[in-house]
Amino acid sequence: MKIKNLKNIKARSEANSICEPKEKPAKIEARILKEWAEAEAQPDPAVIDISIEWTKSRMWGNTPHATGRAFTKDGTFIGCYTTKAGGCGYDKESTVIAKILNQCMRGVLLKAANKGKKLPYGAYVDPKGVFVPRFEGGVGTSCFEDGYNNPGVIQAIGGSMKRVASGKTFDTWEIKYPVRQRKEKNDSI
Repeated sequence: MKIKNLKNIKARSEANSICEPKEKPAKIEARILKEWAEAEAQPDPAVIDISIEWTKSRMWGNTPHATGRAFTKDGTFIGCYTTKAGGCGYDKESTVIAKILNQCMRGVLLKAANKGKKLPYGAYVDPKGVFVPRFEGGVGTSCFEDGYNNPGVIQAIGGSMKRVASGKTFDTWEIKYPVRQRKEKNDSI
């Protein structure tokens, strides 16, 4: 099942050009299609390490500055991604995690959505097929983490996410994808 809808992308770009007359519909459509192409061409990371440093801000209290490093299955370095968040009234930690994941795991999310997997809260899949699926920020880190009763987004797409270390001014997360499922033993006699 393909979720990308070219007809809706064209209609959306024409509607946006009415609201924003400075930008031509073809330019808006090209930008959206470029985003789709980048997500489709993105390599699948096997391991992502996310380090978050909490720094003091006069205005916003503690603000997270995150760095994510992604590696393939054979240990090849894919890239280093950085982001930060400020403001108040939302979960800043999940926001920086989502921003890092959108930079390095959007292709994996797209593949899961194309397979028709129902993704839990914390992942957005556009029902009209205009925008590339994305991880949402401000939803709480429990939406991404492995849960006992409710799987997080990472677990739903076949990965595993665990908090490796935590302190007053830092948090470290590790994401592994794909995770092999253990076969259940039959203990009946």
